[in-house]
Amino acid sequence: MKTPKALINRVLIFALPLLIAAGYVEIRLGDVKNSYNSHRTAFQDSASDIEVLVLGHSQAAYDIDPAQFHRVGFNLANIGQDLYYDTALTLRHIDSMPKLSTVVVTISYFGLWYKLSNESEEWRRCFYYQFWDMEPESDT
Repeated sequence: MKTPKALINRVLIFALPLLIAAGYVEIRLGDVKNSYNSHRTAFQDSASDIEVLVLGHSQAAYDIDPAQFHRVGFNLANIGQDLYYDTALTLRHIDSMPKLSTVVVTISYFGLWYKLSNESEEWRRCFYYQFWDMEPESDT
């Protein structure tokens, strides 16, 4: 019969490569292109030139093309983005947009009561923390 110390050593030897692999995968998944890091990168590259900022839920993300504006625009809308994140993104980055003159906030009827923290897609809140360094909206 093996001693408890030997058993613990064997478990550690078995688990260590798995933990290292899981950590590597977790770190690399943060580099996978998604709408959050794509928006952040594009926004940071063009913030000083933005004159029109579009915010809102998926309707704005898919329906409003800032390239069609007569002024420099940027669409910061995203899937599941509620008014809390629209406001937080704008206030956090307003100083980096000196030419900003117009903000378009799209609000549908359902957007008036929609709160990401109360929905089935609340997992999206962690992306705002990871890619925009924003604290998640409180659950209350």
